[in-house]
Amino acid sequence: LSCLITIFSSKPEMVETTTRTFLLNDGEHLESSVFKLKKGWWVELRLGPTLFGRRVTVYTNLPEEGKPFSRKQYRALTWSTSSSDDTAKYCRLHLTAPGSYHYYFHYDDSDTKRGSGYILVEPTLSAGGEEVTLDCVQCVTYIAK
Repeated sequence: LSCLITIFSSKPEMVETTTRTFLLNDGEHLESSVFKLKKGWWVELRLGPTLFGRRVTVYTNLPEEGKPFSRKQYRALTWSTSSSDDTAKYCRLHLTAPGSYHYYFHYDDSDTKRGSGYILVEPTLSAGGEEVTLDCVQCVTYIAK
């Protein structure tokens, strides 16, 4: 899996948007890999070289904004492109809610999953009005004798 990081900034508002780009490759099932991302970030799924020329359909259980989450309910993503070139095709996801989300894809009207993976969107914790990073959280177990 290849991951590219891009940061966009618009001058009038000085708002920074982070986009993570993942390349999808045939036969790449990344069930044991965890990609930790932040709430509010964007993810672009792009075709890797092993999928050029194929009709790829990507599914995810990440709900559309404002819709409830259901682990077993998947939706097909639409491809966007700025040209007719396969290398420019991408699906874009906005990570608006924390949780673990699954994606998979198949191609050429086959129902066989040709690749898959998980995206973990970290929760935002706060204490006393300040944001607390997950690195600051400790769990202490006490066993009475």
